[in-house]
Amino acid sequence: MEIAVWRIMPAEERELAFKRLGLSLALIQRYTPVKFNALIKDINNILVAGDSTFLGCYVPRLSTVELYHDYVLDRRTTPEELASTLVHEA
Repeated sequence: MEIAVWRIMPAEERELAFKRLGLSLALIQRYTPVKFNALIKDINNILVAGDSTFLGCYVPRLSTVELYHDYVLDRRTTPEELASTLVHEA
């Protein structure tokens, strides 16, 4: 599975997005390994983008979960919330 940031942003923001998603994926793997295995089987990409009409959505034709960049980067968004969003959208 690839994690892509589809927006020009400073390197530190990009690194923060990768770190936060990595933490969220680790939580899913640790606490719900069955869901994690399904997620990595069904999802090819996680895309962090700029569409503010949703926090997250699934794009079936691309097997991609798209997450709103401000939601991913917001320090008030917990890794648990991101994990929940990933599982829900996948």
